[in-house]
Amino acid sequence: MNSPDKALVGKVVTSVTAIFARLAKEAQFALVPLIREAIEAIAVQEVDEHLGTCIYRRNVKSINMLETKEGVKTLAGVIQNSIMHGSIKIRVDSAYCFKYLIDFASPAAIKTEVIKICGALIRVVNDKFTPDLKLQIFLSLRLMLVKAAAMVRAMVAQLQTTFLKAFADQQSNETVRQVVVENLLLLVKMTAKADPIVKDLAGQLDGDKVDGEQKVQVSQALALVLREKGKAVQEAISKQVYQVLTGIIEENIVEGKQNLNDKVIVNASIALGFLSAYSSDPAEMRDLFLAYDDEGDYRVSLGIKLSILMNGSAKIPKLEEL
Repeated sequence: MNSPDKALVGKVVTSVTAIFARLAKEAQFALVPLIREAIEAIAVQEVDEHLGTCIYRRNVKSINMLETKEGVKTLAGVIQNSIMHGSIKIRVDSAYCFKYLIDFASPAAIKTEVIKICGALIRVVNDKFTPDLKLQIFLSLRLMLVKAAAMVRAMVAQLQTTFLKAFADQQSNETVRQVVVENLLLLVKMTAKADPIVKDLAGQLDGDKVDGEQKVQVSQALALVLREKGKAVQEAISKQVYQVLTGIIEENIVEGKQNLNDKVIVNASIALGFLSAYSSDPAEMRDLFLAYDDEGDYRVSLGIKLSILMNGSAKIPKLEEL
């Protein structure tokens, strides 16, 4: 698979392709764990035994078999079939294999397979499967956004929907949702406007479709997206988001209802500080900086102050003006 002899690698690809062609699709499932083991033996080194192969060091830059279009196509076809129709264990192995294909194939070799791989991952991750499978799929999609962003540009709309839906997915856990936040930030860099994403996140934060724990990552994602793309958000949507964020603070701090946990309140405060950088009112940031000092709640006052000082705006008030 990784022989320096290109002729030998070519023969391996031809032989593997012939073997796969003779096997029924159901029989191919059993080969996926072997493919994963072979790739890991060549290319993957564990960083920590507790992390397993979720986080790994690359022993090689690429795998020679995956430097060829034929090699990538042969493996991708079997892996795609297995992730769509195999058992949970086979699907998890398939997700790992897709991640390795993206990481160890050359861009030229994998180019024609990226959309098909992305589509298969999206279809499976949107179904009711276990968190360990969803985690590996979202890690694969993250790697795709890092290494093949230009190739998956046609899938931005589908990826956006998938990431936003994942926050309310009862089959996801905190680890999965944290990867989704990271994926969403990578995706938002590929879009000219973040209005639909910001509006959706604000709606989830304000509504009842996601619970308190899920709202931790929703509020975190909203804050970070506003920091990244707040300037491009339409004023009408900014006002809606402002109302949602101030509503959360007012209910939980001023009125003392305590409907949400500390992390959500801190994230909402930080989001509000980032949002203030793009207000048309030059006094809003200054007023917000001091707005909740009298409440004596450091979750809000420190969150707002920190995000205002970090928001990168040229309108950050000078200390003598405060």
